[in-house]
Amino acid sequence: MVVIVDERAELGADIYPFVLDGGEPADVSATVNNYLVNQLSADELGLLDRAEVTQLLSLVSEHRPPARELTQLAAQLVDVARGRIDIAEVVGRYSASDDNRFRQWFDDLDADTRPFVIALAVFNNMPLHIVSVAGRTLARLIAVAEAVDEDGAPAQSVFGVRSAELLNRARAQSYRSHEDSEYGRIPVDMVRFADDRIPRRLLEYVWQEYPAAHELVRDWLRELGGVGDLRVSTRAGVAVGLLSTFEFEHARQLVIEPWADSGRRNDQYAAIGALQFPGLQPELAPLVARMLAAWSRPGQPPARRVTATAALGSAVGQLMPHRAIGLLRQTARSADPELRNAVCYSMIELFNVREQTGRVLRELRRWTASQRKGLRATGFLCVLQLSFDLSVDTAEGVHPWPVLVWLADRSSEHRDDIVVLFARLMQAPYFLPAAYDEIRRWVYIAEHDTQLRGPLGRLLADLEKADQNNGVVPYYLREWADEHNGPAVAVAELLTMIDPKRMN
Repeated sequence: MVVIVDERAELGADIYPFVLDGGEPADVSATVNNYLVNQLSADELGLLDRAEVTQLLSLVSEHRPPARELTQLAAQLVDVARGRIDIAEVVGRYSASDDNRFRQWFDDLDADTRPFVIALAVFNNMPLHIVSVAGRTLARLIAVAEAVDEDGAPAQSVFGVRSAELLNRARAQSYRSHEDSEYGRIPVDMVRFADDRIPRRLLEYVWQEYPAAHELVRDWLRELGGVGDLRVSTRAGVAVGLLSTFEFEHARQLVIEPWADSGRRNDQYAAIGALQFPGLQPELAPLVARMLAAWSRPGQPPARRVTATAALGSAVGQLMPHRAIGLLRQTARSADPELRNAVCYSMIELFNVREQTGRVLRELRRWTASQRKGLRATGFLCVLQLSFDLSVDTAEGVHPWPVLVWLADRSSEHRDDIVVLFARLMQAPYFLPAAYDEIRRWVYIAEHDTQLRGPLGRLLADLEKADQNNGVVPYYLREWADEHNGPAVAVAELLTMIDPKRMN
C-alpha cells in the first residue's frame, strides 16, 4: 500500500498499482511532474512542453481524479516520452475513463438526488429554492410513474437527505448572493455545479441513456415553462431546446408549439428560449428558419405569430438578419397592437447587435417613408420604443444617455438616419405628441447632466433645420422651461446652440 502525502513525495516507476484512492492530491500538475522527473531524462522531459500534454494536464487538474488514476496517467506519459504509445491514445483513454466516471456517478445517485441534479442542470447558478422546488416536482412525477406501492405513496422522503449531503452527492456547491425583488435587493442562497460543463453533459446523458425518462422530463419542463418566474420559464425553454436537438419534431409538437400558442407571456419566452439551441445547429437552423416563416404568416394562430415575431430578434434571427428583417417587415404591416409590439421588440434586439444597428435604422427609415399606413405606423412606434427603452452609460455622463442622442453624436454614419427618423416622427400627426414628450424627457435629463447638453443641442439644431427652421423646437423648449421646476438652465444653453441669432 502506498499513500501519497503531498506533491513533493518521490514517486518511483510502476508505483500506481499500489496507490490507494485516499483523497485528492494537493496539486495535480506538481504530482505528475514529480513522477516524470524521477523517471525521465532531461531531454525526455521536453514532453511537458508539448501542447497536447499541457492541455491534457489542464483537463486533469479540473477533474481532480483519484491518486491511483493520476499515477497511472503519469506512467502512460513516460511511455509516450519513450515512444511506446502515442499521446492521442493517452488522451483517448483518459476521456473514456472520465466518461465512465461521469456515467457511474449519475447512475449511483439515489432517488432523492437524481431529480435534484437534473433540475440543477436546467437551473444552474440560480437560487437554491428554485432548484429545490423544480427537483421535488420532477421527483413527484417520477414517483407517480414508477408506482412505488399499492397506495400510490411517493417514493420521495421529505427528510431523507440533508442539504449538505445532497450538494456533495450532486457535485454542487451553494453560495450567498443577491437578487432583485419587487421591493428591492434581497440575499439568497444560490446553487451551482462545481464544474460548469456538467449541466449540458448531464441533460444529454439522461436523454441518450434513459428513454423511459423522456416523457417525464418533457412534461416537467413544459410545466415549468408556464410558471410565474420569467427566469424559470426561459431556462426551461433553453433546456427543451437542448433536448430538441435529439428529437426536434417531438419537442416542437409536444412542447414548443403549445407554448407558442398559449398566449401567455412566460410560455412565449420559453418557446423563444427553446429555439436557440436548434437555431444554432447547422442541420436544424434551416428548419427553424422555415418554421418561423410559417408561423409568421397571416392565418396562423395570433399567439403563434406573436411568438415567431418576437423570436426573430433573438439569436436565431441575429444569425439570419436579412431574412429576419424581411419577415418583420411583412408582419409590421399588421394593425394588431401585439404584433406591432413584437416587431418593435425584435427590431430593438437586432439594433443592439452592433453589426446590425445601421441595417435596422435604414430599415426603419424605409418603413416610415412607406405609403402603407400600417407599415409606416409600426416604423414610428419602433423609433419611439427604441428611443425610450435604450440608454447608454457613458464615461462623461452623470446619468445614462438616450441611445439615439448618444449614437447621433458619436457616429456620423448613423446621424443622418436618426435625424430623418425623428424629424418624420415630429411631423406625423398621430405620433407628434409622443415625439415631443420624448424630447422633453431628453431635456430634463440634460438639466441634471451638463455633459449631455452639447450632444443634445447639436441634435436638436439638426432637427429644427429638418423642420425648415419653423421655430417649433425652440417654442417647446421655452414651454418646458416655464414648467414648475422646469429645465430652465438646460433650455437656455440648448437655445443658444439651436439658434444663436434668435437669442441675441
